[in-house]
Amino acid sequence: MTNELKKYYFTLLTPSVVILILLYVIKSFGTGVGFDLPGSKTVNVLLFVCSAAAGIAFPVFYRSRFANKLKDERVIDSGEFLKFEKRLITIALMVPYLVVLAVLLNLPFNYSIGIFLIAIYSVYYFYPSRKRIDFDKKIFRVGK
Repeated sequence: MTNELKKYYFTLLTPSVVILILLYVIKSFGTGVGFDLPGSKTVNVLLFVCSAAAGIAFPVFYRSRFANKLKDERVIDSGEFLKFEKRLITIALMVPYLVVLAVLLNLPFNYSIGIFLIAIYSVYYFYPSRKRIDFDKKIFRVGK
């Protein structure tokens, strides 16, 4: 299960990292990358709030909802747990794509670094390590 989750994790993460590297390589040559939107202050705040929601709030909400839904069951099916973990990873790994969007929209440094830090947190925290998956299996009483 852990290997399947890692494969899924890297399948979602790799495109955003590659695009981000390409954007910074293009920027290093002095070529203009991105554009500014009218009313960009609203866009800046909206993008920052969306990244905080996707990287921190939604995963906590989804995890709580899953736990509450299955609180009366003694054993959870491993297939259902796998679906839960994949959805959790999907929600959390939306933030690296928001970093790409922040680079393309030329967000101010404060917003860009905030979104980048949230992305680092979500990429690190939701990495499907064996230790974290085993701990979650124990908490959610996943059957063999």
